[in-house]
Amino acid sequence: MDTIAKRYAEALFTLAQEENAVAQYQKDIEKVEAVFQDQKIIQFFSHVAIQDEDKYQVLNQCLKGQIETYVYQFLLLLIKKEGFNIFF
Repeated sequence: MDTIAKRYAEALFTLAQEENAVAQYQKDIEKVEAVFQDQKIIQFFSHVAIQDEDKYQVLNQCLKGQIETYVYQFLLLLIKKEGFNIFF
């Protein structure tokens, strides 16, 4: 795992522990993984020519309200930092 990806993952895990919600976060990450099994979706979120706002809208349509707020915000951070390619 990339060093940056490892730091992001550790931060999310620490937050899950603090929230006493490790099991829920794990379920949420599994939902995210299921969505990102499609290579076209990964390409969409990793493409630098696609505006972040468009990516936010798609993410909102796919996952908002279906996963914990912090997991959702983590995905927003990945969009902002162009980090999808280090995880998927």
